[in-house]
Amino acid sequence: DNVNDALIHYEKAVSIRPTYAEAIFNIGVMYQELSEYNNAIKQYIKAIEIKPDYAEAYNNLGVSQKEIGILEDSILSLNKSISIDPEYIEANYNLGSTLLESKKFNEALDQFRKTLSINPNYAEAHNNIGITFKELSLFDDAIQSYENALLINPKYSEAYNNLGNVLKVIGKPIEAIEKYNQALKIKPNYFEAYNNLGIT
Repeated sequence: DNVNDALIHYEKAVSIRPTYAEAIFNIGVMYQELSEYNNAIKQYIKAIEIKPDYAEAYNNLGVSQKEIGILEDSILSLNKSISIDPEYIEANYNLGSTLLESKKFNEALDQFRKTLSINPNYAEAHNNIGITFKELSLFDDAIQSYENALLINPKYSEAYNNLGNVLKVIGKPIEAIEKYNQALKIKPNYFEAYNNLGIT
């Protein structure tokens, strides 16, 4: 298994040079890929102790913290990453996603807009703005955001599915079914779209 092989090599590098922050970070990445988030968190914290201005380590620490549900810690880590590198687009986007999951909708919107100020073609940020607008019952804005995501990435199955969800809520089941079918054309094993088709 490639991930486990890589882990062995990174651990060897750290055993030779214990202050090698990049290798420690890479061990964290491997644990994160294995969904072993607590182990990943320990490695990112070690890397940050050696290299306090390690924006990528703070970003990945925040993502792993979000995965295990410690959202306030995730927000702190991601803000720290952005304070080190304000233009770090993934950290800006990840902060928006954590704020969205924390139900801090207006803060999430601001953060996704900041992400788009760095890169206006970040389809995932448009999609998540759509999700945020839907949570705020701003359905026309949500539709526009999903359509923006699809203009950038016409094969974005999640955006089609999310667009279908909003169309269903506003009483347009035929259009919703069309969007779910488009999502399934792109991603035939997309179980959420099948489920949504079933209940539309």
